[in-house]
Amino acid sequence: MMGKLVVILLLIGAVLVTTWQLFLGFQLSHNQISCGGDWSYNVSCPLGSYCKSLNEGPLAGGVCTPYQLFR
Repeated sequence: MMGKLVVILLLIGAVLVTTWQLFLGFQLSHNQISCGGDWSYNVSCPLGSYCKSLNEGPLAGGVCTPYQLFR
């Protein structure tokens, strides 16, 4: 009984995290947020995302990108 409860709670947690990441990816794809570069050092990415470099030099910065759970 206790083992089934743990498995159910883990599945619910996995579904919630996956849904949150998909929502964040959808939100960031429509509203790109610049981060890191010369003009946006004070901009921090939302929880669940990171600043992905544009590889255009040290001052170019990047855009906020959600973490990828599955590749």
